[in-house]
Amino acid sequence: MLEEGNIIYFTPFYFKNGNDPAPKFFIVLKKNGSDSLLASLPTSKDKLPLSNSITDGCIEVPESGINCFMISNTKIITKCNKKFDVTTHIYGFEIDTYPVSKLEEAYAVEGVDYKVFGNMKKRIFTELINCLTNSKTVKKKHINFLNS
Repeated sequence: MLEEGNIIYFTPFYFKNGNDPAPKFFIVLKKNGSDSLLASLPTSKDKLPLSNSITDGCIEVPESGINCFMISNTKIITKCNKKFDVTTHIYGFEIDTYPVSKLEEAYAVEGVDYKVFGNMKKRIFTELINCLTNSKTVKKKHINFLNS
């Protein structure tokens, strides 16, 4: 389940900040052995401070402190030919680390607690990682984690 590039759909996801649990996609960006992983909770919410015609790829707005990787709802993103239903945003300021043991404990049963949506196509996953690691706005500790 917690393999780099996997997109997992949790039903529901238990947020670290205590928000009410809700169904949520989760993208495993990097796994550090069996201890921790870096992941994104992608969203359909457009938080970009500008109206732009870009609907796919890396967007960096350093003056607003925003790094975003957009995935169009028309783009097939997994090796099993799936795409998101809506245009999806992965914000650099929202990536976070998670303890592997807590995730495995909270989401023990595939098909009940979670579903593996698919593994991202290599090219798209590489573009996502490059977008995050080349950003001026992503936390250095997360960039270092991605580069480890």
